[in-house]
Amino acid sequence: MKKILLIVFFIIWISLVPGCTTSTQSQVTLSPTTPVPTPVLTSDSSVQVTSIPTPSSVPTTGPTLVGAVRITVPMMTPTKTAVPSTIPPTLSLTPVTFQEDLSPPQGRINLAWGVLEGYQSLGQVHAYYYGRRCVDMANDIRNRLDSVGINAVIMVGSTDRSPSTIFTATHAWVMMQTNLNKWIAVETTGVYGGWLVCQNPQICGDNNPLYYTGWVYKDDVELKYYESCDENGCWINRDRLCPMGYTFENDNLCHSVG
Repeated sequence: MKKILLIVFFIIWISLVPGCTTSTQSQVTLSPTTPVPTPVLTSDSSVQVTSIPTPSSVPTTGPTLVGAVRITVPMMTPTKTAVPSTIPPTLSLTPVTFQEDLSPPQGRINLAWGVLEGYQSLGQVHAYYYGRRCVDMANDIRNRLDSVGINAVIMVGSTDRSPSTIFTATHAWVMMQTNLNKWIAVETTGVYGGWLVCQNPQICGDNNPLYYTGWVYKDDVELKYYESCDENGCWINRDRLCPMGYTFENDNLCHSVG
């Protein structure tokens, strides 16, 4: 009897001791109804606090989630510059007419004749002449006139007919400035080293108005960029008249290749 009472008492005591009760615990599902506040980087470098969006509200474009930080990515739309279909050539195809100086200063005329005579005495003129290198001879005289203080440019044209375009030009010579906006033409070829060309026979060896119209270059570097030569002479290379991506056509314009 005592044993039975002790067993009953032990069972009652065990049931009353806290922390020793065994039970089946059900699984709990976490709900995202209360998201954790997260710092957000804004475009002005300030920091705001917002909530992580639920999966159903995550945007598919625009802001990108990187880890737990929301970084705003600007939407960049590339701009494309339209390429003109036609542009003018890099070399002017319009001829220039110079005004002849009918009363040039005698001092400049004497300087010019001195340059021509000195150039002929070098003998280099003969090598150029027989090689038909009028451009080289014109540039030599232009440089020598410049060295004595006379402004001069290279002229390209024809002296036997009026060329319709620069592509039919056949000769090169020099135009020297003698007064404001007034010039005297200088033929730079020939075994005598050249001569002046104007209406006054007292100072010029020839009178030909075709020398006063043509296409002007500041020096031979600019001219030779557009020039091609062979044993028969020189001409303007059409392929050099347009920048890359364009080709020169019969309407005297550069057309886009694309």
